[in-house]
Amino acid sequence: MPILGLGTDIIHIPRLRALLSRHPPARFARRILSPSEREAFAAKFANFRLDQPLPLRQDEDSVTQRRVVTFLAARWAAKEAAFKAMYPTWYLKFSDVSIRNVASGGGKPYLDLNPAVAVKTSVSASHVSMSHDGDYAIAQVVFERSS
Repeated sequence: MPILGLGTDIIHIPRLRALLSRHPPARFARRILSPSEREAFAAKFANFRLDQPLPLRQDEDSVTQRRVVTFLAARWAAKEAAFKAMYPTWYLKFSDVSIRNVASGGGKPYLDLNPAVAVKTSVSASHVSMSHDGDYAIAQVVFERSS
């Protein structure tokens, strides 16, 4: 299968954390996550106050705060990478792309593209790789086109 596009994106996690100290994570999630991703996000962090901004400084004992930020950072990077992989063939919106895990408890992520967009762009397969370490999250996306 010929490659339609390749996209890569990296995000500085402290920059996103600063944003989430001014605006609640739920607000940011509504902006970048698809409806199904928002449901998974809310379920994953059900015991955490997503409707309030995060403290400016991360609490020493708040692993959950860090997990919220890295979850959102990785998805941001993946969606930006998908946009770059598809451009200029198609102008993707964040809602056109969902990142899912093979297993409900984790597993290899995969990219779920809006079926209408996939048909219009002849995308036959997509691949996503996401990683985060320290202050950075990175993602890479490849779209294949049917021949």
